[in-house]
Amino acid sequence: MAVRATALSLAVYLLAGLLGGPVAAAAELSLLELKKPDAVATAPVKTHRITRPDQAEQHAWNASPKVTWPTPATAQATLPASGPARAGKLPVKLQHVKAKGAGSSGPERAQVQVLDRKTADELGVDGILLAVRPSVGAAGQVKVDVDYSGFRHAYGGDWASRLTLRQVPACALTTPTAKSCSTGTELKTSNNSKTGTLSAAVPLPAAPPAADQAAPVAKSPAVRSATELSASSGTVLLAATAGVSGSSGSFGATSLAPSSSWSAGGSNGGFTWKYDIDTPEVPGAVAPQLNLSYASQSIDGHTAATNNQANGIGDG
Repeated sequence: MAVRATALSLAVYLLAGLLGGPVAAAAELSLLELKKPDAVATAPVKTHRITRPDQAEQHAWNASPKVTWPTPATAQATLPASGPARAGKLPVKLQHVKAKGAGSSGPERAQVQVLDRKTADELGVDGILLAVRPSVGAAGQVKVDVDYSGFRHAYGGDWASRLTLRQVPACALTTPTAKSCSTGTELKTSNNSKTGTLSAAVPLPAAPPAADQAAPVAKSPAVRSATELSASSGTVLLAATAGVSGSSGSFGATSLAPSSSWSAGGSNGGFTWKYDIDTPEVPGAVAPQLNLSYASQSIDGHTAATNNQANGIGDG
């Protein structure tokens, strides 16, 4: 047995030595002509202090920023001939929009109401919900400024940079799940992240008769409403909510790159995705075949009783 083991080991060593010749020939290399490379000069590394300030240490995250949502209330704003007018203590300002070749137009006075967070959540608004109703004056556009500096840190993902103003249908208060009421119109909004201000031109109708000076939004037990609220005639609902993209990037869904391949559906309901990675050519055609792949069914059956540790790339 010892003789057989010795013979087998000798044969393996001889075979390994013979493989060097064909590989070298395929690469057009001459082992006898190879020169020994020159030694690389080395030197001990000198320690030194970093003179630049540590930005991470200076801006260390100590605690969650304070978030202050505006208190629900209603206030009047009298619009001057020029400049903005604040609606009471609300974080909202109104201003006339001057048309080209004409003077200021639009209502002279308007009611502004900030609704509570519960109503905003029921309408799917992650920011604040406003109601603006003209009380004196003709129809026209009004510039609405909303100060969001108090709640700019309410959510992560640089939420404040994606804030925009959206006009919401009045029927959203009564039937928020209806398709025609759940979607609004996104207004052309200017978001100043330094001052924490949203600005947009909002079209307002003509003021109602003097006898009809009800609040923009009020409880209406006579009207069947999901929120127990209804909007008065002439009221414009505005939502300060986050959009898909902002100055810091986009959170929109990206399409799969054409350089990859994928498949989905079928009887098993699985989704697979594969992206091939090119590697440089080497002599002897021994380059590895590399790719990134994902299969949704590879994590089926993972429970607390199984080893669910992910690899270096992730689950799937």
